[in-house]
Amino acid sequence: MQWVVAVILIAAAVAIVLIALPAMGIPLPSWAVDIFWVVVIAFVAIAAIGLLVKLWKGWGGSPIIVISLVFSVSSTSAQTIQVETGFPAMPVLKLRPGLWECQKVVADVTITWPDDSTYTYYPTPLKAVRVVRGDAVIEATLVRGLFFRAVDACVLEGEIDTGVWLKMQLPREPVTTFGVALAIDCTGALTDNGKVYRLAVHIPDCKTRFIRGTGFTQRLAEPVTGRGTAIHP
Repeated sequence: MQWVVAVILIAAAVAIVLIALPAMGIPLPSWAVDIFWVVVIAFVAIAAIGLLVKLWKGWGGSPIIVISLVFSVSSTSAQTIQVETGFPAMPVLKLRPGLWECQKVVADVTITWPDDSTYTYYPTPLKAVRVVRGDAVIEATLVRGLFFRAVDACVLEGEIDTGVWLKMQLPREPVTTFGVALAIDCTGALTDNGKVYRLAVHIPDCKTRFIRGTGFTQRLAEPVTGRGTAIHP
């Protein structure tokens, strides 16, 4: 491993020189900086290969197994889950001038994420997909304002599957004069049997229209689907 240490020390020395020269007022041409980064990347690659060889010799296996193990660890260190929240058409009732009420809605939630237990050594790590689907609820929420309306902040919450809970915070949602609820970015948490994921979901614009025969006292919000991710560090 002495040669690996030597390579790292040479790269560090070159870096110090290239940093010190501009500090002393000696300008460096752009090609010198480019060459420096190419050399640094090459040295890092060489050092990584040296460490893999050392692991291989200590492990007593093949380099394919060593590389696959490293890939598996890096792949499973952070999980990214795909989340979809499907909101059905929702009645919005007028309570009085300047105050409306969005009725309770049950959203169809689909969650898709990798199953870490399916990683194999050869030829490449395989990734199976686990999918669960269930319902989450937003309770009745007020829409306030006569000319500049907005939906109050609310919470989408529910048990999507056994041990899988979703709690998403929907921020205050502005509504245009023509009854379009503008897009919002939501945050929250997804819990899978005690494992907590950071949730981020984007919900696009949602149009509403008056329901005929109700005397302009009821509107209907069109179906809309929010999409995002949940990440476990």
